[in-house]
Amino acid sequence: MYKQIRTFLLLLTFLFILAFIIYYNLGRFLDVTQTPVKSDIIVCLGGGDGARIKKAIDLYDKGYALLHTLVLTGDNRSQKRKQLHMDDKRIQYLKEKHKYKNTNIVHYNAIGNTKVEMLFIKNYMIENHFQSAIIVSDSPHSRRIKLLLDLIHVPNDENLTFTIVSSNVSWWNSEYYYKNKKAKAFAVREMIKLVYAYVAFGFLEKVGLYQSTRDIMMPYYNYLKKKIDNITYFYLKSTSS
Repeated sequence: MYKQIRTFLLLLTFLFILAFIIYYNLGRFLDVTQTPVKSDIIVCLGGGDGARIKKAIDLYDKGYALLHTLVLTGDNRSQKRKQLHMDDKRIQYLKEKHKYKNTNIVHYNAIGNTKVEMLFIKNYMIENHFQSAIIVSDSPHSRRIKLLLDLIHVPNDENLTFTIVSSNVSWWNSEYYYKNKKAKAFAVREMIKLVYAYVAFGFLEKVGLYQSTRDIMMPYYNYLKKKIDNITYFYLKSTSS
């Protein structure tokens, strides 16, 4: 009996230490952003609070888009803007800046997820004979972007190269992310989505079980996602940075 209790306590201690190590290193694990490298195109992913498009434009202005092409994915419009048939705020911002009139601006506004965005980017690059791209997003999002780029393949994508660059949001610090409420919430959600992406596209899709499993599990996934979103919302609302 004593031996069993001792084993249980040792296991509990090990799990506690492991959880502690993971928690304090999660920011560094999620953040795999890189130093920008001049590429054929610059891609600004959808979502965020405006920092992504500002960073994409900054890189464009510094000459990082060799083929003068700026690609926007996602739909950054509120419900009201959609009802009024108004442009995505990023498109509106670019239109207001006269110096971007000669820029090739491509907007893929299909509502989807990061996987849909990565598929579009790869297919777009292949169709237009582009070889390299800078992808701009928030730092804790970068690990999942890299995973999906590695897992999802389209014909002839072997020679495509990607550089994932941080949007430099003010609330993120990879070493001390746990000190900021928004960073903590973002990191936890990213870990859940990262596990989902790895299981769904790294295993189930490869063995042909993704669609059937998705049909069965999606109602539960949506329910869980809604609960997590609600918890995150109330957490952010009730705490301070």
